Amino acid sequence: YEEIIQIRRSILEEHPNDVDNSVDLGGLYCNQGLTLVRRKNEEEALRYFMLAVKVLRATHDKHPSHTTAKNYLLSSLTNHALSLRLLGRYEESLAKYDEAIRICEGEASRLARVRGSRATTLALMGDHVEATREGDALIAGADSPYNLACVFALAAAAVNADESLPAERRKELSESHALQAMELLTRCRTDG
Repeated sequence: YEEIIQIRRSILEEHPNDVDNSVDLGGLYCNQGLTLVRRKNEEEALRYFMLAVKVLRATHDKHPSHTTAKNYLLSSLTNHALSLRLLGRYEESLAKYDEAIRICEGEASRLARVRGSRATTLALMGDHVEATREGDALIAGADSPYNLACVFALAAAAVNADESLPAERRKELSESHALQAMELLTRCRTDG
């Protein structure tokens, strides 16, 4: 990847308005980031996702109808967010998911996936209220109930850790979220 990235960078320096080259360079950065995530090197992957977002955001801003630029930008943002989440950097992760949500507004399926990933991050950071609010909003149209089941299971754990709630309320909410997670898992099994 590095040699190809260097070639694409050189071309972009010489031809800054070459849209296809910009998209290709952003895609290379994104793919290198994905490779590093698969190798469990999220910290190094962040650098490539940041580079991808920088190149692709500029391209998307100038050419919002360029589908490949938009796709790579969304992939870069969501994988950047995921890497940040895996590193426990939840606030930064939410910001990347929020940017991705703004870009994929109007694309129901993609928007639901990004919002579901954002809800997972909220649950992991202990914000069970917002996580389940987002999960509830996504249930009806969920094409992937498994991911929402994870949101509710994580929210159940977050409720149990929330000492600001009385013990009885924690128990009630935790059971409710766990039941929702089980119902979604049952839906996965029935839907095949």
